[in-house]
Amino acid sequence: MNARRRPRDSGQSFVMTAICLSVLVGFVGLAADVGYMFHQRRRMQTAADSAAVAGALQVYRGASDYQTAARADATTNGFANGVGGVVVTVNNPPQTGFYAGNTRFVEASVSQSEATMFMGVLGFTSRLVRARAVAGPGPGVPDCLLMLNRTAHPGLTVSGGGSVNVPGCNVTVDSSDANAAVVSGGSTLSASAINVTGGVGSTSGFNPAPVTGATPEPDPFASLQPPTYSGCDHSGLVKVHNATTTLNPGTYCAGITIDASSHATFSPGMYIVSGGDLKISGNLAYASGSGVTFYVKSGSVVLQGGPNVDLAAPTSGTWEGMLFYQDRADTNGATLSGGSNADLTGVLYFPSASVTYSGGSGGTSPYTVIIADKATFSGASTLNSDFSSLSNGSPIKRVTLAE
Repeated sequence: MNARRRPRDSGQSFVMTAICLSVLVGFVGLAADVGYMFHQRRRMQTAADSAAVAGALQVYRGASDYQTAARADATTNGFANGVGGVVVTVNNPPQTGFYAGNTRFVEASVSQSEATMFMGVLGFTSRLVRARAVAGPGPGVPDCLLMLNRTAHPGLTVSGGGSVNVPGCNVTVDSSDANAAVVSGGSTLSASAINVTGGVGSTSGFNPAPVTGATPEPDPFASLQPPTYSGCDHSGLVKVHNATTTLNPGTYCAGITIDASSHATFSPGMYIVSGGDLKISGNLAYASGSGVTFYVKSGSVVLQGGPNVDLAAPTSGTWEGMLFYQDRADTNGATLSGGSNADLTGVLYFPSASVTYSGGSGGTSPYTVIIADKATFSGASTLNSDFSSLSNGSPIKRVTLAE
């Protein structure tokens, strides 16, 4: 005989069903809210990544508007600072993390209070969602030959049957001219990559084929300030002629000339040539120095006639990797034609000047980087890229995400 179900049993079943349904709805609501939060965080992370890179790129360029650039990128990705409760914070240097205090890096965070859809029934009406990123100079194939002029015709010329070899490095030409890079007369240009903002006319002689329409690269040393100095340690021209001598760091207000059968040794340090030229000429002249930087305020650097030159930049400190630094206001062209006897280890930085480079220069130097307004090459030249002697590796960095 079947027992009748008592009313109390039915009431208990209803209560248990209601409780189970509430828990189930709660879990569904929790899953929906959490899923939405994760979706929003992924969008925020994209915005934070983009903002950090944009800000770091401005710092890399030496510009002061890194916050504006970073927030503009965040806006492009759907998160405008101050709109809908969005807060975009940009710090240089980063305030937290591994790169805290490092002025070469930019930290960007994007946050917004998001209303919940289902968790409100449990008392959670909103939740703060936040994403953070840090960007700055990072690894990558560096530019060992970079021409900064945006309109030069051409920006880079390789002619006279010469061969320019840049193993392990990129060649970049910022000019937008239709013939921004020209390789002619049976010459060749070889590198890891060849990037040209404008065109090249004929692709013959390039290895690999150049990438045209490339985004121009900024001046990697735009934020590097010239050395400060006052007065003259040497008011007249310092000329070494048929002599052996040692020169010391200081301010040379009328230039330095080394010629004839001379041997000049440069002691480590900063040499400021505030007037006149730094000139080494003749195949019997010899100049050497390790840990040296030459800042040319108004004048030029001239190596001509096949002199014997063995100069190397500092391997650490403020001037790490910088061998020649010609002032940005100085447009006097540089001539570097020391032939196979010229070893120039370091960055040759002529941001507003043209460079003539010829005669097989640089073949045995561990690394040589040329950054100039524009350049002309002839003869067989090799720019190596072994930066192992430098404390921070290649002096040319690319902006990448770091955190």
